[in-house]
Amino acid sequence: MTMKRVLKIVSVGEHRKKNLKAQIRLEGKWLVTAGLIPERHVVITNPQVGVLIIKCLEQ
Repeated sequence: MTMKRVLKIVSVGEHRKKNLKAQIRLEGKWLVTAGLIPERHVVITNPQVGVLIIKCLEQ
C-alpha cells in the first residue's frame, strides 16, 4: 500500500544571522502503518538530490 503525504519544509534558526536549516516534521499514526515503529531506529539515505529514503532498522 502506497501512502502519500505532502509536508512543508520549514526553515529554523536565526534569520538575521542567515544561520538557517531546513526541517521536516514527521508524526502521526500513518508512520506506524508504514512500518516505522516507535522506539526503533531508522536510516535515512539521500540517493539523489530531492530524494530521501527512510528505512526502519530491524531489532
